[in-house]
Amino acid sequence: MESRVQPSNGHPPDELSHKTLPIQDLSAGHILYRSHHTDLSPLYFSRGRRLNRFDDPSGGFGVCYCAYSPFGAFAETFLRQRQGDFIDQDELELRCLAEIEAARPLRIVLLYGPNLSKMGATGTVSTGPIEAAQAQAWSKAIHDHPDEPDGIMYRVRHDDSEMGVALFDRCQAAIRWADSTSWDHSALLNEICSRYDLIL
Repeated sequence: MESRVQPSNGHPPDELSHKTLPIQDLSAGHILYRSHHTDLSPLYFSRGRRLNRFDDPSGGFGVCYCAYSPFGAFAETFLRQRQGDFIDQDELELRCLAEIEAARPLRIVLLYGPNLSKMGATGTVSTGPIEAAQAQAWSKAIHDHPDEPDGIMYRVRHDDSEMGVALFDRCQAAIRWADSTSWDHSALLNEICSRYDLIL
């Protein structure tokens, strides 16, 4: 039985690279959801901007942010900017909801639940400030791990019943755009408004 690594000021412990990561396969054909600006590709990988939670501080690899469900995709983009109960209609029109399909099994590190303690992490890696250096350090440590995972699954900050998936650009050829719809015309929007007590 492997010993548990110890947290180190919120950053990945040095011994993490010698541990087996908690990896789960997302099967080929699995659909992930991504809320993205209409002027960017649905398969856009952010690189070097240091603005997003799991971006690589050095810009050595790109990250594409998806979610397990449309609700998670909405929460990741719109709820972090929430002011009161009204949805910003202009922001809705600037984004669309894309379906991203896995063309092969994707090997995803489960960065939540009991795995946090096993790896030496805490929940702040996904619930702390978006620009936190700790989360970016974890992303780099996981990306550079000998297990070579395709990404990270984590709890969405503003709805922790939902799961986010940060994909590394090493799997860029293994995902494909399946479909897109605009948020302001989405049939899901009324359900989303009800779920989060929002007003159009």
